[in-house]
Amino acid sequence: MEEKHYTTRIHREPPLPAATARDVARANASPARPEPACHGETELATRLAAHRMPARHDYTTGEVATLIGICRETVRQMIIRWEPPEVPNRDPSGLFALRLGRKRRVPHRALVAWFERNSAYDRDMW
Repeated sequence: MEEKHYTTRIHREPPLPAATARDVARANASPARPEPACHGETELATRLAAHRMPARHDYTTGEVATLIGICRETVRQMIIRWEPPEVPNRDPSGLFALRLGRKRRVPHRALVAWFERNSAYDRDMW
């Protein structure tokens, strides 16, 4: 019996042009994150990434202390110093927080606003 040798032809498509290859790579890449709207949002996002913490609607005083780099007691004092925006000559280091029973929670927007007020560049304008 005679053995037959089969040869298989591999069909290769012609290479894609450079622009099309780039478009394919961009389409396969992870979805783009929206750009932060302000300096405070950028600063908070950077610190959250550095501490490997997810963005949340609100944060505990311990989480805020970790993000800012201070102790929880100082965060508590900042919460006590908070005054509404309508008050003239208010302390820029004040931090808005909600009370849930005995616990305090700092909303995400309040933390972004705090970073806006307390950036090194804008601090003297408040």
